[in-house]
Amino acid sequence: MVKHAILLASEEWCEAASKGKVKVYDFVKPRKKGIHALGPGSVCVVLTKAEKGKPAKFYGEFTVVEVKRVNANEYNLLVSKGLIHKPITLKPGEGIWIILFDEFREYKYKITKKVLCDVKTVTSKKPICEWVITGLSYIDDAALRGIRERAKIPKETISIEVLKTLRELSRCLTSFTRDVCGNLNLDENLRVIPSLRMFVEHEIKGFTKADFRAEVKTIVDECVEKEMIICGYYDPKRKVIVLSIPCILNKGNEINKFCNTLAHELIHHCQFTCYSSSCKDICKYWLNPDEGKEIDETIPYNLRPHEIEAYSKDEEFCKKIKEMKGFNEIIDKIKDAEAKVNEVLVELKIIYA
Repeated sequence: MVKHAILLASEEWCEAASKGKVKVYDFVKPRKKGIHALGPGSVCVVLTKAEKGKPAKFYGEFTVVEVKRVNANEYNLLVSKGLIHKPITLKPGEGIWIILFDEFREYKYKITKKVLCDVKTVTSKKPICEWVITGLSYIDDAALRGIRERAKIPKETISIEVLKTLRELSRCLTSFTRDVCGNLNLDENLRVIPSLRMFVEHEIKGFTKADFRAEVKTIVDECVEKEMIICGYYDPKRKVIVLSIPCILNKGNEINKFCNTLAHELIHHCQFTCYSSSCKDICKYWLNPDEGKEIDETIPYNLRPHEIEAYSKDEEFCKKIKEMKGFNEIIDKIKDAEAKVNEVLVELKIIYA
């Protein structure tokens, strides 16, 4: 589980960060143990230092991009780029721990610890209002939700977190799928986009039994009737595979549903991009996007030649995909992304109910 943290900073640092003038949080005091519990995706909530007549308050937060220890040369390079607020001077041989981030998100309400007497981590005995925070204090998802609820972080900011999660998953899915294409002589110029919408391909492509006579049946009908669901579709003009994450993870059997769907849509990718014998083991029916659109407009889904070929070959193709390096890791990444998105959606419901 990703850990989060509360960090101390001056109000001046927070103001500069909220204006985009700061992209690095640096620990001035030496840290013997480092900051190994934080990593990409961790959220750091920044608490201002108490001053005379000014109590400490939670000013905002940022999401960690990288945590590392840098030497004097590396630190000075960041200083030269204007990423550090009021830099210190490091001598040759000295080092300092830093946290890099992209965006500082200012809270709507700058709350103090006093309003957090019912907020604590799952393992802590005391609420945050009783904590003595002198530098870095680790928190968990429960505590982060509590702070955000009272600080009323803007709804659109939380929605952006959902998009970031899906985009990161898209990068992983695209990278894996391009590797599959490279190993099987398919065009590697494509993207895979995960979607939170619940759909299956035959519904997207307009499958209705009223479109054709009941006695006209193909392998497409057999697969649909057996609930061999294809949780995605292929856009030949953009060279994009769209995968429905809720469909893949619904009612179990996610490994086969993901694999069969990816195999099915890659066969479509082959049909629209490969016009040579180099990929004949994957597809033999070739067409261009305009021809595909015309077929969609004139022939029922179950009689479309490219769908018949895809349904007849996707199971065998899936077996090859399962043998590819990184396949099992991709399933884990899909599950992790769904869990993170659900967590954010629950948070939205709590804050804006």
